[in-house]
Amino acid sequence: GYTCYPTHWWTGMKWNKVQVMLYGDAIANAAKGFSISYPGVKLLKTHKVKSGNYVFLDLLISPAARPGNV
Repeated sequence: GYTCYPTHWWTGMKWNKVQVMLYGDAIANAAKGFSISYPGVKLLKTHKVKSGNYVFLDLLISPAARPGNV
């Protein structure tokens, strides 16, 4: 399985950018890459690091985004 950190964040914050860390065995080699399909949340950039077990995703949270599972 994979782990995501932070596990939650808030909508409507003044600072609307969040960087999420994903951890899992060879997660950086995900065949389909990474995408987000949630209204008001946009994937800006994917950062892969030397260890293939970590990936960092930069997200932009719209002021109109509603709470929910992304």
